[in-house]
Amino acid sequence: MNAKEKALVILDSFVQGLLWALLCFAVIRRFHLEGVWYLACAAVLTVEIGLLYIHQKITFPAVLRHLGYEPNEKLEEAKLFKIGDHLPNIIAMFGVVYLCINGFLGRLI
Repeated sequence: MNAKEKALVILDSFVQGLLWALLCFAVIRRFHLEGVWYLACAAVLTVEIGLLYIHQKITFPAVLRHLGYEPNEKLEEAKLFKIGDHLPNIIAMFGVVYLCINGFLGRLI
Protein backbone atom coordinates (compact mmCIF):
# COMPACT_ATOMS: atom_id res chain seq x y z
CA MET A 1 0.00 0.00 0.00
CA ASN A 2 1.39 3.39 -0.89
CA ALA A 3 1.29 6.46 1.37
CA LYS A 4 -1.86 7.90 -0.22
CA GLU A 5 -3.79 4.64 0.30
CA LYS A 6 -2.58 4.40 3.90
CA ALA A 7 -3.71 7.96 4.57
CA LEU A 8 -7.14 7.23 3.11
CA VAL A 9 -7.46 4.04 5.16
CA ILE A 10 -6.56 5.94 8.33
CA LEU A 11 -9.05 8.70 7.46
CA ASP A 12 -11.78 6.16 6.74
CA SER A 13 -11.13 4.36 10.00
CA PHE A 14 -11.12 7.61 11.96
CA VAL A 15 -14.41 8.80 10.45
CA GLN A 16 -16.06 5.44 11.08
CA GLY A 17 -14.87 5.54 14.69
CA LEU A 18 -16.31 9.03 15.16
CA LEU A 19 -19.65 8.02 13.63
CA TRP A 20 -19.93 4.98 15.90
CA ALA A 21 -19.01 7.16 18.90
CA LEU A 22 -21.72 9.67 17.99
CA LEU A 23 -24.26 6.87 17.63
CA CYS A 24 -23.27 5.55 21.03
CA PHE A 25 -23.51 9.01 22.58
CA ALA A 26 -26.93 9.56 20.99
CA VAL A 27 -28.21 6.26 22.40
CA ILE A 28 -26.85 7.11 25.85
CA ARG A 29 -28.35 10.60 25.75
CA ARG A 30 -31.73 9.44 24.38
CA PHE A 31 -32.24 6.68 26.93
CA HIS A 32 -30.55 8.51 29.85
CA LEU A 33 -27.84 5.89 30.30
CA GLU A 34 -25.16 8.26 31.56
CA GLY A 35 -24.68 6.17 34.70
CA VAL A 36 -23.84 3.06 32.69
CA TRP A 37 -22.29 4.70 29.63
CA TYR A 38 -19.47 2.17 29.51
CA LEU A 39 -21.99 -0.69 29.21
CA ALA A 40 -23.83 1.14 26.43
CA CYS A 41 -20.50 1.69 24.66
CA ALA A 42 -19.66 -2.00 25.06
CA ALA A 43 -23.02 -2.97 23.54
CA VAL A 44 -22.58 -0.62 20.57
CA LEU A 45 -19.00 -1.82 20.19
CA THR A 46 -20.17 -5.44 20.15
CA VAL A 47 -22.58 -4.62 17.33
CA GLU A 48 -19.85 -2.74 15.45
CA ILE A 49 -17.33 -5.57 15.75
CA GLY A 50 -19.97 -8.15 14.86
CA LEU A 51 -20.86 -6.28 11.67
CA LEU A 52 -17.19 -5.84 10.83
CA TYR A 53 -16.55 -9.55 11.38
CA ILE A 54 -19.44 -10.47 9.08
CA HIS A 55 -18.12 -8.05 6.47
CA GLN A 56 -14.57 -9.39 6.59
CA LYS A 57 -15.51 -13.08 6.63
CA ILE A 58 -18.60 -13.21 4.40
CA THR A 59 -19.65 -10.06 2.57
CA PHE A 60 -16.32 -8.78 1.24
CA PRO A 61 -15.10 -12.15 -0.12
CA ALA A 62 -18.54 -12.82 -1.65
CA VAL A 63 -18.53 -9.47 -3.45
CA LEU A 64 -15.05 -10.16 -4.82
CA ARG A 65 -16.11 -13.62 -6.03
CA HIS A 66 -19.20 -12.09 -7.62
CA LEU A 67 -17.00 -9.58 -9.45
CA GLY A 68 -14.96 -12.46 -10.88
CA TYR A 69 -11.81 -12.31 -8.76
CA GLU A 70 -10.22 -15.61 -7.87
CA PRO A 71 -9.25 -16.34 -4.25
CA ASN A 72 -5.63 -15.50 -3.51
CA GLU A 73 -3.26 -14.87 -0.60
CA LYS A 74 -4.21 -11.20 -0.19
CA LEU A 75 -7.91 -12.07 0.01
CA GLU A 76 -7.22 -14.70 2.64
CA GLU A 77 -5.12 -12.16 4.55
CA ALA A 78 -7.94 -9.61 4.37
CA LYS A 79 -10.31 -12.17 5.90
CA LEU A 80 -8.21 -12.38 9.07
CA PHE A 81 -9.77 -10.47 11.95
CA LYS A 82 -7.21 -8.87 14.24
CA ILE A 83 -8.59 -6.97 17.21
CA GLY A 84 -5.31 -5.02 17.42
CA ASP A 85 -6.16 -3.33 14.13
CA HIS A 86 -9.29 -1.91 15.74
CA LEU A 87 -7.91 -0.86 19.14
CA PRO A 88 -7.42 2.79 18.12
CA ASN A 89 -11.10 3.02 17.12
CA ILE A 90 -12.22 1.33 20.32
CA ILE A 91 -10.15 3.68 22.47
CA ALA A 92 -11.29 6.71 20.46
CA MET A 93 -14.94 5.68 20.79
CA PHE A 94 -14.75 5.32 24.57
CA GLY A 95 -12.76 8.57 24.79
CA VAL A 96 -15.21 10.60 22.69
CA VAL A 97 -18.23 9.26 24.56
CA TYR A 98 -16.55 9.90 27.92
CA LEU A 99 -15.72 13.48 26.95
CA CYS A 100 -19.25 14.06 25.63
CA ILE A 101 -20.87 12.72 28.79
CA ASN A 102 -18.67 14.80 31.05
CA GLY A 103 -19.60 17.93 29.20
CA PHE A 104 -16.41 18.81 27.39
CA LEU A 105 -17.62 17.83 23.92
CA GLY A 106 -21.29 17.71 24.87
CA ARG A 107 -21.46 21.50 24.77
CA LEU A 108 -20.17 21.47 21.19
CA ILE A 109 -22.72 18.92 19.98
